[in-house]
Amino acid sequence: EQTVVKVNESQLTLKEYAENLSRYLKNFDAVVARSPQQIQRARDAIVRKFILDSLLEDHARKNNIVVQPKELQDEINEIRSG
Repeated sequence: EQTVVKVNESQLTLKEYAENLSRYLKNFDAVVARSPQQIQRARDAIVRKFILDSLLEDHARKNNIVVQPKELQDEINEIRSG
């Protein structure tokens, strides 16, 4: 599988990239989603998010940081309750 971007040991494959791009563009109406500028912004956002997520995961792994499911759910609930 072709790699679009690699950060340390993490790889974003062309298939994953295309799926993310499709999902991202579904949030827009048909006219906006076909705009070359919007497509480029979506591409940039996907790559940027992948890089940040990969670096964050690497940092957490190197520092033995683990978030328990209950901790995550508690934070989500707190945010939702406003």
